[in-house]
Amino acid sequence: MKKQGLLDRVSTLFASRPEPTPASIAAQAEITRRERRGGDRVNTYKDTTLYLTGNRRKRAIIRDMSETGLRIACDGSISLPDYVDISVFNDRYTCHVVWRTPFEVGLEYCAVEA
Repeated sequence: MKKQGLLDRVSTLFASRPEPTPASIAAQAEITRRERRGGDRVNTYKDTTLYLTGNRRKRAIIRDMSETGLRIACDGSISLPDYVDISVFNDRYTCHVVWRTPFEVGLEYCAVEA
């Protein structure tokens, strides 16, 4: 009997849930896209600098990183260009923006040509 009561509450909850909007579908797709990242992530909390065109710089925080890329937090991430240079432990890397939210960006390291 207890189990049925829980199922009834869950059914009521889903029945009263609003229809998905394009924005909510996009947000869910963004979460799914984030989970497809390659490699194991290491949580960090390190200050860094993004180097933009025209000698502009932007402060950011590396939230986590892996062998393939990193997640950073910064203001104005929506307006970042598709490619940025970033300083990671005193080395500079060119990265491609894979996904972005208003306060976070997923970056993938660009291949280095020899």
